[in-house]
Amino acid sequence: MALKFLIALTIAGGGFLFANSADAATIIPDRTVINEHITWTKANSPYVVSGLMLIQSGGKLVIEPGTVVKSHFGTRIANPGGILEAVGTLEEPIVFTSIADDTIAGDTNGDLSASAPNRDDWNGISLTGGTGSRLEHVQVRYAVNCINIDSPNVVVKNTTVQYCNNGIGTGASFQGTVEMNTAQFNSVGISGSHIKNIIFKNNTASDNVVGFFVEDFFGGGIILENNDITRNNFGIRTVGQGVTVVNNNIYENHILGALVFPDSSVLEASGNWWGDASGPLNVTGNPDGLGNGASDWINFEPWLTEPFGKQQPPSKTPVLIIPGIAGTELHKDNNLIWIDKTKLFFDVDDEFIAEDLSLDIYGDSLSSIVVGNAINDVRIRIPSLGIDTQLLDILKGLTQEIETNEFALNESYFLFPYDWRLDLDQTKILLNQKIEAIKSATGSDKVDIISHSTGGILAKNYIDEFGKESINKLIFIGVPHLGAPKAAKVILKGDRFSIPFLEPDAIRQIAKNSPALHQLTPNQIYFENFSGYISPYNLRGRTILDYDDTKQFLIDKGDNAFLQNNLENFFAKNLHNIDLSGIDVYNIAGCKTATQAAYRFGIGNRFISSIGYTSGDETVPLVSADYVNTPNKYYVLNPKHSEMPSWNGVRELITGILLDNPQLSENVRQDKNFCGFRGKTLIWRSPVAVHIYDALGNHSGPIEGGLENNIPGVDYESFDGEKFIFLSTDAGQVYSIEGFGESTGTFDLLISKNDNNTVTETKVFNDVVINDQSLVNLEISGSSSDDSIRLDINGTGVSEIITVEATLDSEQSEDFLSPTTTAVVTGIAGNNGWFKSDVSIELRSSDDNAGVLETLYSTDGINFNPYNNPVALSQEGIINLQYYSVDRAGNNEGIKTLEIKIDRTPPEFLVEFDPENGKFIFETTDNLDNDPSILCTTTSCTGNDQAGNSSKLDFKLRDGKIYHRLDLRSIKYNDYPSTDLYDNAFVVEFREKKDIPRDFDQIAVIKKQERARINYQKRKNQSIVTQKHFREKKIKEAFSGFKFLQLITKQGNLDTSIK
Repeated sequence: MALKFLIALTIAGGGFLFANSADAATIIPDRTVINEHITWTKANSPYVVSGLMLIQSGGKLVIEPGTVVKSHFGTRIANPGGILEAVGTLEEPIVFTSIADDTIAGDTNGDLSASAPNRDDWNGISLTGGTGSRLEHVQVRYAVNCINIDSPNVVVKNTTVQYCNNGIGTGASFQGTVEMNTAQFNSVGISGSHIKNIIFKNNTASDNVVGFFVEDFFGGGIILENNDITRNNFGIRTVGQGVTVVNNNIYENHILGALVFPDSSVLEASGNWWGDASGPLNVTGNPDGLGNGASDWINFEPWLTEPFGKQQPPSKTPVLIIPGIAGTELHKDNNLIWIDKTKLFFDVDDEFIAEDLSLDIYGDSLSSIVVGNAINDVRIRIPSLGIDTQLLDILKGLTQEIETNEFALNESYFLFPYDWRLDLDQTKILLNQKIEAIKSATGSDKVDIISHSTGGILAKNYIDEFGKESINKLIFIGVPHLGAPKAAKVILKGDRFSIPFLEPDAIRQIAKNSPALHQLTPNQIYFENFSGYISPYNLRGRTILDYDDTKQFLIDKGDNAFLQNNLENFFAKNLHNIDLSGIDVYNIAGCKTATQAAYRFGIGNRFISSIGYTSGDETVPLVSADYVNTPNKYYVLNPKHSEMPSWNGVRELITGILLDNPQLSENVRQDKNFCGFRGKTLIWRSPVAVHIYDALGNHSGPIEGGLENNIPGVDYESFDGEKFIFLSTDAGQVYSIEGFGESTGTFDLLISKNDNNTVTETKVFNDVVINDQSLVNLEISGSSSDDSIRLDINGTGVSEIITVEATLDSEQSEDFLSPTTTAVVTGIAGNNGWFKSDVSIELRSSDDNAGVLETLYSTDGINFNPYNNPVALSQEGIINLQYYSVDRAGNNEGIKTLEIKIDRTPPEFLVEFDPENGKFIFETTDNLDNDPSILCTTTSCTGNDQAGNSSKLDFKLRDGKIYHRLDLRSIKYNDYPSTDLYDNAFVVEFREKKDIPRDFDQIAVIKKQERARINYQKRKNQSIVTQKHFREKKIKEAFSGFKFLQLITKQGNLDTSIK
C-alpha cells in the first residue's frame, strides 16, 4: 500500500456536543422495565424509547453526559420505585426530545425531515416514586409534561425545559427546592399543584404563556425567590393561599406580571423588581407605575427600584468563539474522523472521510456523528526526527492571547464546536442553547461573539431567529457576507482545506450534499456588487453567468439540485443586510492575498481552463468580507483565511476589542486603500510537477501523498491535469520555479501579470517537448521579463534556452477561446464520399483575439506536423487526417478528424467458361471494393465500384453446341480513351454424353500467341495444363480432375490464370 508522508497530525481543542446523525440508534421497546443498575452511554445514543419505560424498585438508570434520548408518541419515562440519574455538564448536556426533532442526533426516524416536532409529541419524564433521582444539565423538549416531580428527595437543577405543555411540574409529595432551571416556550413554565413547603429559586421563566403557576390549598411554605420572569403572557398566576413572591425580577411580560385569582388570599409580593423604578402598574394601588402590571389581591409594596441579581454580573462579558467550516472535530463510533491523525496518511484517497462523513441528498448525515472539540491547531510530527511542528494555527494563538488577559476557558470564554457540514438553520438552534447556557452559568445578560468565516453567517442566522438582545459585541473575522466563489469550487472540485495530505475529492464528496457549504456560495447581492464567477466555454466569446444561470450550471455539472433550490429560502433572509443596530460590531477582513474569484471553463465545460484572482484573504474576496454596515472596519495584510483568528496583529486586535482598547499593528489598518495587489499567474498545461521556492527556501508544490503551500502570498491549485499558481510580487518577492517532467509529451506555460485584478500581459510558451527526465527552471519576480525558460531535456545538467513564442497584451490575455480550423478538400469527387483522384487539403485557421500561432496535422494519428502548405494525399484507401490549431494565447483547438477516401482504380474483368451452363461468365474485381457491380449485354460488360469508377469491356461472342469462342475487342476505364484488345481469343471445345463431360479443351490466345491450354483426359480424369509466359519456356503439368482457364484484364492488358 502506498503511504502518505509519514508524519502525524495533532489537533487540540475542548468541548463535546452531539451532532446530526441518521442511523445507529439504540431502540428501547415499549413496556421496558428496568430493575437493575444500567448505564446509557453517549457512544450508543441516540436512544429511542418506543412507549412506556419503568424504572422499578431496585433499578437505577444512569445516563452519561452528551447522551440523546428520543421518544415516540405516547412515550412516558417513569420511576415508580427506582432511580433516574441523568447528570450532564454545561458542555455536554443530556437531551430528552421527540423522535421528530432532527436538530439533535439527526433524522432518527428516517423520514428525510418530513415531520417536525410539536408540543405534546410524548408524555415526558415522571419522577413519582423512589428517592434520590437527579437531573442536572438536562434539556427536555416537546412533551406533554417535560418533567413531573411528585416524590421526595428529587433534584432537578440547571435543566432546561422547552416546547412542552407543562415545563416542570411539582406535586403534593415533593418538598424541596427547584432551582437554577430554565423554562422557555411552554404553555406553563414551572408549576406546583396542591403543594406546600417548596421553594422555587434562581430559575428563569421566559417566553411561556404562563411563567409560574402555583396552586396552594394547604396553607403555606410556597416561596418564589430570586427568579427571572420575563416575556411571558402572564409572569405569575396563583390560586389559593400561602404563597410568597420575593426578590424576583418580573418584567416585560405581555399581559400581566402577576395575576391572582379572586377569592384567593392576598399574594405577598413585596420586594420585587417590576421592570421600572416606579413599580408595577395597578389601576387602584399604583396607577402611575410604569412596570409590569399586577392584578388586585397582591401586596406589592415596597418594591425594588432596580433589578435583583441572582448572580453578580461578571467583571468581563463572557466571550463565545464560533469557528468556521472544518473547524470542529467529528467522531463516529468513538473514533475521530475529522481529522484522523493516522488514517489521513495511510488511506491513499482518504476514502474513510467521504464514507463516514457523507450526507444524503437532503443534507442529513448518513452516519451517527458526534461533535468533538473545536480545533485549536493542526500539528505535524515526524517521530523519527523528533520534530513536532505547527501546520495551522486556527484558534490556539487567539485563545492563548485572550488567556493572557485573564480570560479563562469555560468561565469567561467559551468555544462553540458544531457539525460544519449541516444546515445552518439547524445549527442556530444549538447556538441559541449555547448562548443561553453561558448566560445562565455566568449570570451575564449578554455575550461577546468572535465569529470566524462560516461562524459569522451562523451568528447572523441566530440573530435573525432569536434576536440580538443577548449579544454585546460581535466580531466578524474573514466572514463571506455575500458568499465566496471558492465554496462553489469546493463543491465541484474539492479542496485540501490547507492540509497538505488531504485528498480534495474526499471533501468534494462531502461538499456536494452539505447545506452549509452551499450556504457559503455567492448570493444575488454578490453578483450585483462584484460580478459573476463562472465563465463557461462559448464560441461566441466570453460570457459571465448571472446568478440564475450559475445555479443551473452547477446543477448541470452534477451539483445537488435540491440544495441549490433550497438556497433561495436561506438567501431570502437577506442576512447580508440584517439589522445589527444596538450591537457593537467589528469587521476584520483580509486583503492583498490572491483569492480565487472566477473560473473559466474549457471546451465542453469539462475542465477549468483558468482561475481569476482578486484581493482577499485567500478564500473570501474583499468585496464580500467587507460588506457589513459598521464603522469599525479593519483590514489585514496578506493573511491566510484558515488562520486569521490567530494571525499576528489580528489576535491582539481582537483582544483589544474585548477590552475596549483596540490596537492596530503594522499589518492591520482601517484604510483599505492599501488592499490592492500585484502578482503573476502561471498556468501549466503539462505532465510537469511544478515546485515553487521563495528566497527563504519555503516551498509550495507536490509532496509525497499531497500538495503543500508554505509560501505566503502564493495560491497553488492542481486539477484536471493542470496547475494554476499565483505568485504575489508587490513586496519585491523573488521565486525560483523547478518543473520535473513526469512523462513524455509537451507542456504549455502561460505567465501573466496581474495588477489589481487586471491581467496586463501574458507570455506564452507552447508545446515544449519533455520526457520523464526533463528539468525546467525559471525565476519569477515583479521585474522579471519572463521571455525565456531553461530546459534540461534529458536531465544531464546541460540546458537549452527556450524563448517565448508569443507575448499578449491585456485584451489578448483575455483570450480563452480556441481558434477554429476548417479543411477545404480539392479532388475529383466520386460516389459515396470517395475521391477518384489524388486529393489536396487546405487547412484554414482563424482566431478572434490573440491570433493563430500554428496549425498542426497528422495522417497517422501519432506524429503531428506543422502545416505550411496544402496536404497532398495520393495513397488509395481510407485516410484519417487529424488537425488542430493553437492560438497565441496557448488555447488548443480540439483535434478534428477528416476522413479522406481515395479510389482511383476502376474495376477489372475476369472471364471463364461455365460447363454447367455451356457459356462464358463474366465477373468484376476491384482493389478496394469487395463487391463491384457488373452489367452485361451480348456484346459488352460494364463494371462499377463504390467510388463510381467504371470499366467497359467490348467483345464478340460465338457460342455453338460444342465450339465456343470469345474475342475481346477493347476495354475502357472511366473517361479515358478505349484500349484495343484485338488478336485475342478465348476458345473452348466442350463435349458431354448423358451429362458426363468427355472432352473439355480451353485455349487462350493473347496477341496471336497461345498463352495457355487445358486439355481434359476423361480416361485418366486429369487435366493437362500448358502455359507459356512472355519470354519463358512452355510449362506442361498434369492435374487430377477439372481445371479452368481464366482470362483477366489488367490495366488495359490481358493475362491468364488457372483455377
